[in-house]
Amino acid sequence: MNIEFQHIEYVIYGILFALVLFTLSGILINKFKKLSRKIVENIFYEKIFKYYDYKRITSKYILKFFILILLFLSAANPREYTTTRKKESSSCEIIFCLDISNSMLADDISPNRLEFSRQIILNVLKNIQDDKVGLVVYAGTSALLQPMTSDLENVYSLVKNVNTDYILTQGTNIEEALERSISLFNPSSSADKILILLTDGEEHEGQMKRILENLRELNVKLFIVGVGTVVGGPIPVSSNFGKDYKRDKYGNVVITKLNENNLKELAKQLDGLYLHSKSTSQISSILLQEIDKAKRIETERNIQSGYSSLYYIPLIGACILLLIDLIVFDYLYFILKK
Repeated sequence: MNIEFQHIEYVIYGILFALVLFTLSGILINKFKKLSRKIVENIFYEKIFKYYDYKRITSKYILKFFILILLFLSAANPREYTTTRKKESSSCEIIFCLDISNSMLADDISPNRLEFSRQIILNVLKNIQDDKVGLVVYAGTSALLQPMTSDLENVYSLVKNVNTDYILTQGTNIEEALERSISLFNPSSSADKILILLTDGEEHEGQMKRILENLRELNVKLFIVGVGTVVGGPIPVSSNFGKDYKRDKYGNVVITKLNENNLKELAKQLDGLYLHSKSTSQISSILLQEIDKAKRIETERNIQSGYSSLYYIPLIGACILLLIDLIVFDYLYFILKK
């Protein structure tokens, strides 16, 4: 059985939402009890909460937690591929390492830096066929969104939906991102390995000596795409008054600029090639030319096509748990109490 989620981000959102919701609910209930004890005399307090069944309430909360999770799982649309066939193909290995820090929301390049970067990756994905691709995103820390795969359609979908909310820790931990990206390559494969880093080049931390050694050991071809302009632009943020921009402690609007010197130095330090243009098609074209030159190896892989949606399974599970909550912990509970 080969099952995947069409919208994997909903699973993450569901777990986070449920955890936050029930943590806050627990805190509020606890505060309510303490406040009630202060307001009402102890003798009346004991009478009021005499029939307050903590086990029942706890069980209801646990059930509601799982109901929420199952509803989000259903929204994520789990699906199972129904057709598998073998295919001979020649492939190289490509990793996209995408900066999703808040500075990538600056619109000094249309429509903004993040969308510009996404378009480059999507252009490349649309014009390759059998190559294996992986996807890493980073800000203050890094996250693996897609291990090496031949399922380009799935990677395409991930890239279209990626945003700055995927990583809450802000910063530019490029060293961790590069290390994670390099770890995805198959060291035993003789196929060419290509690493494409897309970033605005804000200050990065860490020593690059170990990264350089790993790149050379695996013979990785590194391409660094500078996104943005040297003039720079403000970083949009949401506020109570609508759209605003990130400000420093003095209230001045922060301007984030493409740091070409950083990126050129990084490319030089890591034996890579630096690319910069205001045209997504131009950068995509250069990257595709380099990918076309890559050495490939012949492999046999399973091609999966056709799938059936399984969203109804977690949905049915949520309905069953809801019925248990209503019938067992409400209706039957109070009947038995009588």
